Amino acid sequence: MRLRIAVFFLVCLYFPTFGRAEEMKLPEVESMGRGVTLLWEGPSDRQVVALTFDDGPIPGKTEPILDLLGENQVPATFFVLGENAERHPEILKRMVREGHEIGNHTVHHPDLTKLSTAKVREEIKGCQKIVEDAVGCKPRFFRPPYGAANLTTMSILSSQNLSAVFWSIDPQDWRGGSEQEIVSDIDSHLDNGAIILLHERSPNTGESIPTLIQTVREKGFRFVTMSEMFGYPPFSPTVSETEPATQFAKADPQTSNPVEVVAAQEVPTPQVVMIGGSLSPSQSPPSDVRPEARPINPVIEPASPRPIGSAPMQVELRGTAPSSQPKPAVIDPPPAVTKPTHAATPTKPPAPPTATHTSTPTPTPTPT
Repeated sequence: MRLRIAVFFLVCLYFPTFGRAEEMKLPEVESMGRGVTLLWEGPSDRQVVALTFDDGPIPGKTEPILDLLGENQVPATFFVLGENAERHPEILKRMVREGHEIGNHTVHHPDLTKLSTAKVREEIKGCQKIVEDAVGCKPRFFRPPYGAANLTTMSILSSQNLSAVFWSIDPQDWRGGSEQEIVSDIDSHLDNGAIILLHERSPNTGESIPTLIQTVREKGFRFVTMSEMFGYPPFSPTVSETEPATQFAKADPQTSNPVEVVAAQEVPTPQVVMIGGSLSPSQSPPSDVRPEARPINPVIEPASPRPIGSAPMQVELRGTAPSSQPKPAVIDPPPAVTKPTHAATPTKPPAPPTATHTSTPTPTPTPT
């Protein structure tokens, strides 16, 4: 009898899924040369905040925002649409000349989860090329429209050395809230490493910037670009019309925490490991609804440098219960994971209209 108990104990010790194989079964994931970095917020040990703007450049809207940022010595990151950037490269040149960073927000602002692999690749790589043609430097950060992405998107981001950026504070300025409402919402969720989501076309976003800057600074926070927040070198263009950004404070090498992405060939399925719970396919929202709730409160674990072709790099997002501030669901994740307890699913806002040459564009609500 004792021998049987000992054998059973050894079986359970070396085969922990014994007796519950179906419960512990994990999905098969193809191996790849590297993983994808998913960013919701920056380091929790530094009083820095990243101000980000989506959907520009928009003549008559973007320039006043740049004026206000320049007057207050505040760097920001602009996630531009390729179709707008192609029409107004002079605005991109000004952004970089004045110390700001440019990120990729696709060419036409589609829901990438509804496109073929070829179309997703065109949207991401197309915006990369447009920005590079305009300012001589490719973006290193990408924000998916509506916060919607899947494993196809992650694979293409992986091939382009792009990190996926979401947000930790969303005042939903595209709904047309007042200056006071926008600032109050941001103020109530301020924390170390916050990434603030705003939209250039929204009617009261520009007007809220002076008060927002004052509010954030009074709490002891410092504004940084995405690159400075995560310890990368400054966004450095090479075009003759644009000088390297020197207007704003540089990254602090003592406290910066770079997240390294290693080059590799594009593969169909990247290895993205999310620890802490997420939406499973059976719990995904309808096609016309995009969740705005993050599944976890992640801390991005920096990756060790590794050569091309080495073991796959996995992105581990470790966290506890979600905060009260909604954040996006990131990917269509594998099954057998825990459903989050706070998952608000507001209706997906309309796609942003294309920028025109007029100075007073129609103030249509604009999504991420």
